[in-house]
Amino acid sequence: MHQAREAKRLAEQAIRENHFGVRALFLWILAVVIFLSYACVLVPILWLRPQNLIHAAARSWSRLVCKIAGVSIHVENAERAGAGPTVVISNHLSLFDMIVMYHVFPELQFRWLAKASLFKIPVWGWGMWGAGYIPVQRDDPRSASASMQAAAEHVRRGKSVIVFAEGTRGPGGGRMLPFKKGGFILAKRAGVPIQPMTILDSDQIIPKSKGIPPIRRGIVHVILHAPITPEAAAELSVEELRDQLRDLIGAPLR
Repeated sequence: MHQAREAKRLAEQAIRENHFGVRALFLWILAVVIFLSYACVLVPILWLRPQNLIHAAARSWSRLVCKIAGVSIHVENAERAGAGPTVVISNHLSLFDMIVMYHVFPELQFRWLAKASLFKIPVWGWGMWGAGYIPVQRDDPRSASASMQAAAEHVRRGKSVIVFAEGTRGPGGGRMLPFKKGGFILAKRAGVPIQPMTILDSDQIIPKSKGIPPIRRGIVHVILHAPITPEAAAELSVEELRDQLRDLIGAPLR
C-alpha cells in the first residue's frame, strides 16, 4: 500500500515537472516571438537611434510578458519612482529583474549599464545600441572608467541609469554578493539623487536552473527606499556610500 502511494506521488511529481517544463518552453517561445515582432518594426530604423521609442517598446514588451506569464509586481513606496534623472541602485536576483524595472519606473527614461558582450548578440544587441544602453568592459579598468563617464553624461542630459550593484545575479536566500564600486562612482559624478531599491521574490519567477528556466506565476515585491540626495552622497566616500546602501538594500532580504 505504501509503495503504491509512493509510486502515485512520484508520478504526480513527474507530471507537474513536465507541465512546468512545457509551460516554460511555451512562454519562452512566445516571449521571443513577441520580441521579434517588435524587432521587425524597430530594426529598420535603428540607425536613427530612436532611444525613447525603443525604451517605450521594451516597456510594452515587458508588460505583455508579465500579463501572459501571470506575474504581478507590487511596489512599496511607489510614489518615490520619480521622472527626473536618477541613478537607481538595486540588488539582482533573477533574469526577471530587467522586466521588473520597466514596471517600477513607468515615467523614467532610464538606460542600463550592461556587459559589452551583450551588444554583440544579433537583434538584441542592436536594440541595446539603438536604445543608448552603455557597454561596460569589466575586465578592463580603463574601459570601465570610460563607461562610468559615458553614463554620467547620459544622466546630465536628463536620462536615468539602472545599476545592479552586485554586477551579476546574487545567490538568493537572503544573501547578496559584494557590491561593486562602479555604480557609486557614477552616482557621485552625476550629482543627481540616488534611488535605492530592493527586489524580493523575482528568483521564484525565473530561478537559476540548467536548461530552460521555468517562468512561474507569482508576485514580485519591490521596496523603494528613501532617495539619497546629491548633497548627502557628496559627504561620503565611495566606499562609505557603497556600504551604507548595501546595508539598506539588504535589510529586507534578511
